[in-house]
Amino acid sequence: MQIRSLLLVLLVVASHARLPAQLPLLTAPRGTLRIELGGGFFPATSVWIDGTKRDLGTPLTLSAITAAATPLLGDLEARLANILGRPATTTQLGGVTTIAEYQRGVATIGLGLGLTRRITLFGTLPIVSVRTQRSLTYSPTGATVGANPADPNIGTPDGLAQTTAFFSEFDAAITTLITRFTRGDYASNPTAQALAQQTLSAAPALRTSLFTLFADSLMASAVLPTSLSVDGAALLGRIASVRSSFTNGLGIPGFSGAPALPTTTLTAAGFDALLASPTGFGLVAPEERPLVGLGDMEAGVTAELVQRGRPGDARWIGLWVQGLGRVRSGLLPRPQYLFDQGTGDRQIDAELAGILELGRHRLGMRAEGR
Repeated sequence: MQIRSLLLVLLVVASHARLPAQLPLLTAPRGTLRIELGGGFFPATSVWIDGTKRDLGTPLTLSAITAAATPLLGDLEARLANILGRPATTTQLGGVTTIAEYQRGVATIGLGLGLTRRITLFGTLPIVSVRTQRSLTYSPTGATVGANPADPNIGTPDGLAQTTAFFSEFDAAITTLITRFTRGDYASNPTAQALAQQTLSAAPALRTSLFTLFADSLMASAVLPTSLSVDGAALLGRIASVRSSFTNGLGIPGFSGAPALPTTTLTAAGFDALLASPTGFGLVAPEERPLVGLGDMEAGVTAELVQRGRPGDARWIGLWVQGLGRVRSGLLPRPQYLFDQGTGDRQIDAELAGILELGRHRLGMRAEGR
């Protein structure tokens, strides 16, 4: 019984396998279940962008990665402007050249059930395999920022310790100033009293802004201007000015440190770490194994309107109308994977098609409007 069933399946597939050399069937005879197997492999190294065919890596090939290219630098410039009291100079990560390739394989299982001689219900189950290969070449030319030394993912233990010590000193200085001011230590000195009021008004806000930039676990920037850059030097000067108010103007000792700024720009390894870091770009490295999953499944009905003759006759003509729906069974591209494809667009679609077939003897033509 099992051998007989297997032979029956092979005969059905074999009989259908001859047809693609001509024209695939659109309907199935009444009471017949038609099984169709198909597939294809679609590699690509280019993509259409605004009507122009370009290399797939074009969107991530930049001679200068600036605030216009990534919110990472846009946010950094906004924070620097708030702390420095002036617009930040243009920050830059360097440049990157990207080569990428899409690999996409699709295997389809199609079922068609003939309800009548002219009407067939059908469904298509796509199984999709996708993988992206990419190669990034980083150039530090023109870079003005580096990795935040206190960042938990791409920083260093020494950088974290220095920044932590700075905020401990800053907090202690503010606490001491509050105690002395409340106690009236500066009441007999109008100049010191005014400086104490001014410092108490400005220092806590500055401390908060600096903390969110350098050390906040949720909001700190993964990149900072280097200590030798224009903004890096201005940032250290702003901190030194406030520190001087505590130590020299108000006589509060113990506040001598500064937060850690990067001394160099990113290296190629540092840029790769920034790409993968959850505090940076948060992009996952390409998978070695392809992602395999369902695509967007389809189901519909095909109805034969006109049929005069059959393929192989002296002349034949056929006209069909087809309607189908597409459901959300595929996987969307994952945002944490650079150039990820996904297995479908998860968009509910409805399509209506008209299909016209004309032929003479063994030659035929099929036109379709969808």
